Amino acid sequence: MNYSLQLEKGHQPVTEDCGRIFNGNGSLLPGITIDKYHDSLLIQYFSSDYCEEIGVICKSSLDLFSKFYPISSIWYKDRTILKHVKSMAEKRESIHYWGSEDRFIQVRHNGCICTVDLVSGQNPGIFMDMREIRNCLTEYYPQVDSLVNLFCYTSLFSVHALANGVSKAVNVDTSKQVLLRSQENYRNNNLVVDSRDFIHEDSGRYLKRMYKRKETCDLVFYDPPTFSRNKKFHYSVKSDYRNHLDLISTISNRYVLTAINSYSVSKDEYLSYHPRSWEMLFFKNEARDFLNPHDPYLKCALWQVNN
Repeated sequence: MNYSLQLEKGHQPVTEDCGRIFNGNGSLLPGITIDKYHDSLLIQYFSSDYCEEIGVICKSSLDLFSKFYPISSIWYKDRTILKHVKSMAEKRESIHYWGSEDRFIQVRHNGCICTVDLVSGQNPGIFMDMREIRNCLTEYYPQVDSLVNLFCYTSLFSVHALANGVSKAVNVDTSKQVLLRSQENYRNNNLVVDSRDFIHEDSGRYLKRMYKRKETCDLVFYDPPTFSRNKKFHYSVKSDYRNHLDLISTISNRYVLTAINSYSVSKDEYLSYHPRSWEMLFFKNEARDFLNPHDPYLKCALWQVNN
């Protein structure tokens, strides 16, 4: 197969210094994605059909995309289905193919500076498919003074909100490592780092504590994993999503942004989890450079809470 020709047919330009430049689901190579992070490329393959061809795909990508962008390195990641969950961390590490071996780089996304890790985890530190959603939020920030970011990951939603006039953000996650990365993203954007704004705790427990203390805020970000389990914490969309939103109804004075990132949950099911009194202000799927035209995976909406 002429991979260079197939990649060129699916090529999309990037308007900032990171984005998806090849989306196989929307073009001719399903199961292949190529993301640009500043001047590095991360190639991911989701089908075992590409295992033996990944070297050819990397070379074709270098030959093609170096015509459009300065390229300093290429990495690739195996995203095929794993039979043994214990091997996930090692299996999901990216492999260096060419160029610089610097794994930590800074990118500009939604006007913010974020540090990404090209090697570890299924995501390098930002969800670029949320780009258009963050842009839509800017018109609502003047009505927001404080927010709580649940399942915050590296806190880019908070960074974006604070950079656009919001005064206070609290970030909650069960991972100490991502909270440290959140603080680094604050520093990248000249935001004040206060350790009290980074809470190492299960988001459901934190919600219950806010409820008991009658604490409130103007905006809640609620973008949980579909399923998560470790020694102390457990989360499932099916059992927890609706209950958490009921708690959030008592905590948010104004807005809630909710999301589900999964093919397994339909738009109708996602919408059914929300209290009937809430008013939807906008609904979005993944950004255009990520979109699967046949079956969008991201369901995300901003809601106004009416108690």
